[in-house]
Amino acid sequence: MATVEGSPRGESGAVTGLAVVSRTGRRRRPSGEAPPLPHPLNASGWFYLAVAAGVVAAWSLLYLGFGTDPFKAVVRADVAVLRAIEQLRTDALTPVMADLHALGSPWSVRILRWGTLAALLALRRFRHLFVFLGITLVVTAVTATSSLAVGRLRPIDVEIIGLWEGYAHPSTPVVALGLSLMGMLYTLVPGGMWRNRAKWVAGVPMVALCASRLYLGVDHPSDILVALIIGMAVPVL
Repeated sequence: MATVEGSPRGESGAVTGLAVVSRTGRRRRPSGEAPPLPHPLNASGWFYLAVAAGVVAAWSLLYLGFGTDPFKAVVRADVAVLRAIEQLRTDALTPVMADLHALGSPWSVRILRWGTLAALLALRRFRHLFVFLGITLVVTAVTATSSLAVGRLRPIDVEIIGLWEGYAHPSTPVVALGLSLMGMLYTLVPGGMWRNRAKWVAGVPMVALCASRLYLGVDHPSDILVALIIGMAVPVL
């Protein structure tokens, strides 16, 4: 205890006059949650990082022309899966899959992204807003660049019955929808139980879109797998 010069003392030597010093420290947010950024990578984050690094390495090898044999095996597996799915087509199921295919349309993605931006502005979460915009721009640029660099054509030996545009790899609509949904989850939904539940909800349109694109023959399975990594795993990092 600090003593004050000239202050009277009792028989016990205790200070009777005290100087009160007020100190202010950092306060937690009213919600009690820790600030969302920056945050350390957990086990799943390191896993996603390793998977993303593997995708980049595969792109580099493919672009430089090294190690083409493994990629030929992937192509054969892709075609085998698509041929098996082609046998499941029916007159009743095809219109349903065509409607689900619209989940990846530019209008669907725009509605999700503009809705997220409007909500972040209304809640004054400006840091989340700028992070969302930054990640969207980066992922979109990476997707476009990799698509041109790889230049993979649409599935062969399979009848394509859906609308498509540009190169096949990675699946641009899957990247766009996954990125939009993950952006909503990690900027608007509180962490913990609610976000975990919301992930399951977000998985429903993602599964529907991926299934429809495989059914319609517009994407290879590997195109969709890489698109899921880019659109849903990379933003988590």
